Amino acid sequence: MHKHARTSTSVLVALAALAGAVTGVFAFSSGIEANTELTYARVAAVPKAEPLVLGSQDEEDEAPAVISHLTLARYNVSKRLMPIADAARRITKKPFGIEIHPETSPVPNDKFDGFHVGVDFETFPDEQEVAVPIRAICRGPLLFKSQAKGYGGVAVQGCVIDGELVSVIYGHLNLPSIAAEPGQLIVPGQYVGDLGKGHSEETDGVRKHLHLGIRKGRTPDIRGYIKEPEEMVEFIDAAAYLGLR
Repeated sequence: MHKHARTSTSVLVALAALAGAVTGVFAFSSGIEANTELTYARVAAVPKAEPLVLGSQDEEDEAPAVISHLTLARYNVSKRLMPIADAARRITKKPFGIEIHPETSPVPNDKFDGFHVGVDFETFPDEQEVAVPIRAICRGPLLFKSQAKGYGGVAVQGCVIDGELVSVIYGHLNLPSIAAEPGQLIVPGQYVGDLGKGHSEETDGVRKHLHLGIRKGRTPDIRGYIKEPEEMVEFIDAAAYLGLR
């Protein structure tokens, strides 16, 4: 009887220890997940070089914690993070697909000609002499940044949208303000750069505004206009993707 009692007691002690160990493993795993989420949320605060690998676009991705809740509300529309605050109010001159000619353009003294394959987000009068930040609309690496004819400063990000590889073009930026380097991961809502000064080299001489283009595939072709409407299938309407129409 005493021998069996000691055996039962030993079994109970072993089972209790095993339960404690399992609980500890689950707690440790939860801690890893929490820390991973925290690290992911702060990618913008501490830029980290990542391999040039494309991540998937997830509507549930959240903006980095460095954006305040008040500011985030101005960027967050229908679960999509906007490239600029109050985005819906800014598409007033050149939406996707509009045919532009200098003599009929809604922009005075326009030098562009063809079908517009981006979406232009205008700036307000009180923003002409202040920094206007632009933020990423998707998750993926910065492919390149440069000074380009027709844009001034431009940043191009690689993303996956609806299962398709795309190049996202952020045009008319102040090139030195683009902090990320090619190959670095950029997450939705992360700061990309500031708009360039209107009618200066920073915007290639045009007004201060954001040209947002989404081109299917990976290509150095970052045209903002095309001559033939049949080419429109190579582009995605950024306003439609963002839920702005």
